[in-house]
Amino acid sequence: VVSVLLASAPAGAWSSSDGSYAAFGSSHNGGIIDVQVDSSGNIYTCGGLRGSGDVDPNYYDATEFTESASGKQSSLVTKLDSSGSLVWSSLMDSSGDDWVEDCAIDSSGNVYVTGKFIGSMDFDDDGSAEVTALDDANGGYDAYVAKLNSSGAVVWWRVVGNTTDVSSQTDTVYGHGVDVDGSGNVYFGGYFSGTIDIDPSGTTTAVTATGNQAKYDAYLVKLDSSGNTVWTRHWGGDAYDYLYDVDVDPSGNVVAAGMHNNGAGDVNYHPIAGGCTSSCGETLVTGYGGYDAYISRIGADGTLD
Repeated sequence: VVSVLLASAPAGAWSSSDGSYAAFGSSHNGGIIDVQVDSSGNIYTCGGLRGSGDVDPNYYDATEFTESASGKQSSLVTKLDSSGSLVWSSLMDSSGDDWVEDCAIDSSGNVYVTGKFIGSMDFDDDGSAEVTALDDANGGYDAYVAKLNSSGAVVWWRVVGNTTDVSSQTDTVYGHGVDVDGSGNVYFGGYFSGTIDIDPSGTTTAVTATGNQAKYDAYLVKLDSSGNTVWTRHWGGDAYDYLYDVDVDPSGNVVAAGMHNNGAGDVNYHPIAGGCTSSCGETLVTGYGGYDAYISRIGADGTLD
């Protein structure tokens, strides 16, 4: 059950429950992964939808607003007003599987989302903004970031994915955290395995995870307000390194958080630019065993703070 609840029923309070995006059969699912609220009290929900359902959470409104996923599940963003009524919904739909993992809003009401997809992804749900994940045949996800305007229309989208369609292994990329600064620069990241193109704006910049092909490294990308790449960074050790969330402070410094599991091995937390050599330097951290949490602050220019 997806719900929004204000306790003790104060004046103006409301709650909404739509049984995983409306009451449809048990074979279908929906969920909200993140929620944002703007200065006017408008609410933005980000998550996904499987099958077809009424995405208007107002149970007492007899009018249904239906969205339908083409593949296993699709990325869904909705905007509600301060009373909980649906303003708009935006479905980004792939032929395979996709999901929003995080979202952010700016002062103009633009919405930024990041997530994962496999298959052919249509970012504006009309066939005019479509891209296919390169490792689609082997079950490998690509990561995406997209900007929606205050009316829910897609302004631009970018993909971090595989360099080629790999037949011998599954290279995969996940988008897990996104934020935006006061100038409209966008920061997003996640984790990847194998070799990927870390630059989403057209120039191929191949990077390879530090461990073997089945292990993960973390990555972080800064884009300008038009979706052009400003810089890219990645870091990791010989096993599993995840980035789960990012946040930007008023000075443009980026705080990244996640976890790693490298046993007795070292993790180089000095962010490595795509194509950078050992001259970048090292900031090595040895794991305590099992999974360890980490938090790292990176300057607006991409250097470790």
